[in-house]
Amino acid sequence: MDYVPPPSVVAVEIVREMTTQRWWLGTARTMSNWFAAIVIGATIAIPLGILLGSSEYLYRALRVPLEFLRAVPPVALIPVVVLVAGATPRAAIFLAVYGCIWPMLIQTIYGVRAVDPMLRQVAVAGTMTWRSTPGRG
Repeated sequence: MDYVPPPSVVAVEIVREMTTQRWWLGTARTMSNWFAAIVIGATIAIPLGILLGSSEYLYRALRVPLEFLRAVPPVALIPVVVLVAGATPRAAIFLAVYGCIWPMLIQTIYGVRAVDPMLRQVAVAGTMTWRSTPGRG
């Protein structure tokens, strides 16, 4: 155990490191990559989830491939992504998007499929009434 410093030394070193510019630049870079991954993931997952949740045919056709891809952990893709894209911010964002897209996609699909069919009919009827009102597009 001569190689592991005590927690008191680690805490002091963390506080010291937090006063450097390198720490804050790394934190800012990490947060911007995180934000980009969330935005990209939501931009892909939510519309795709609405589409798959709305269409029984598409849901049944793509359920097995989606479940297969969802089972692959992002950590398992690190070697492949690093070989293809290198150790770049793009690679980090891709892995984060891959990791965050599945919960958003699956929950959007389940959310759309859980909507009462009567409510869907009411929404469609309301949209048709709104469009047929004079002066509306």
